[in-house]
Amino acid sequence: KEPDFFAQLIGLIYKSTKDTSSKKPSQENQKAASNAYTLLREASFVPGLDVQDSIDVQKILDWIQQVKKICTKSGHLEVALLNIGKKLIHSPANGHATDDLWIHKSIAEVINLPENERMREGFTNELYNSRGAHIIDPTGAPELQLAEKYFHQADELELYGYSRFAESMRNLAEQYKYEAAKIRSDYS
Repeated sequence: KEPDFFAQLIGLIYKSTKDTSSKKPSQENQKAASNAYTLLREASFVPGLDVQDSIDVQKILDWIQQVKKICTKSGHLEVALLNIGKKLIHSPANGHATDDLWIHKSIAEVINLPENERMREGFTNELYNSRGAHIIDPTGAPELQLAEKYFHQADELELYGYSRFAESMRNLAEQYKYEAAKIRSDYS
């Protein structure tokens, strides 16, 4: 949950955009990158989230700002934003009964910011990949259910004014809708 450590992991895993060499990493660096990748992949954290699943908005904004600062300097900003987006799928829903948004509003606000397109991409990619292995249903029904779920979530985001985030979720829903049609076509 420390921005410096997160940025260090990103730096171990990904090549900097400032590094123009084509030199292959040493065996030691490859092992460090592999370990860093495993740690980052397995860790399911949301920066700014406390033990009671409450979001400290200022804490998450400060954390992201610090990561952006470090990773801009090191040449890892794009991959850092993708990875932040991946981690934000673990965000809890809103804690108030009057709020019906499926994701915490503070997280939605951050993901919706114009400069966080790569974060939105990381978020939706991780949602897609989190489905994991599955059996193909020739009717495409599971894909249609996911498409419906994500269209509904996109509509909710739109109602709260998170239009960029909503568009990303609609794109994910469209992907599942396309997959359903492809499956039905392949199995008919």
